[in-house]
Amino acid sequence: MDRMRLLQRGVWLAVATVGWNVIEGVIAVAAGMPASSVALIGFGIDSFVETASGAVVGWRLRAELRGRADKERAEALERRAAGRCERMPTRRSPALGFQSRPSPDWS
Repeated sequence: MDRMRLLQRGVWLAVATVGWNVIEGVIAVAAGMPASSVALIGFGIDSFVETASGAVVGWRLRAELRGRADKERAEALERRAAGRCERMPTRRSPALGFQSRPSPDWS
């Protein structure tokens, strides 16, 4: 299979992944809030992190597919995308820490 077809398939998979993760995240957070479920809310937040990662990967593949990236530029985009994806899990930590704090005992 030639590289262009592989890039097209990669872009399509990134779009499908982003769509799926958005739906998954919305449902998880919507179900977790009324249930006060840290696990469901955390799962939903993780889905949004995966959405951002999928978007970064799609952006990188699309740049190469459109011919905006020669070999050197594609490698630079790859490093940039990897750097963004590496930092994403740490962005959800404060929200999970806040959600998992002990609730006051009102009795």
